[in-house]
Amino acid sequence: MVAGLLAGITAATVTNGLEAITVAKQTNPKAKIKKILKEGGFSLMTKGLIPRVCYNGCQSLLFFNLILLIGKIYNVELNED
Repeated sequence: MVAGLLAGITAATVTNGLEAITVAKQTNPKAKIKKILKEGGFSLMTKGLIPRVCYNGCQSLLFFNLILLIGKIYNVELNED
């Protein structure tokens, strides 16, 4: 359970900056990435981090627990405990 939550939190934290750049580029396709980074600065990399971490953490927690539940239903061992 904790592993799924930590996996989601880690993934969201590591990729949030790239996601913010992608959204900024989608809203202004003519802007260059260097200009986006210069204008946004560090706050661009942390923009929306807390909601994304919460969402991805909960999503991963639910997903990995669902996989374990499905494994139990079909009598397949998916974990080591």
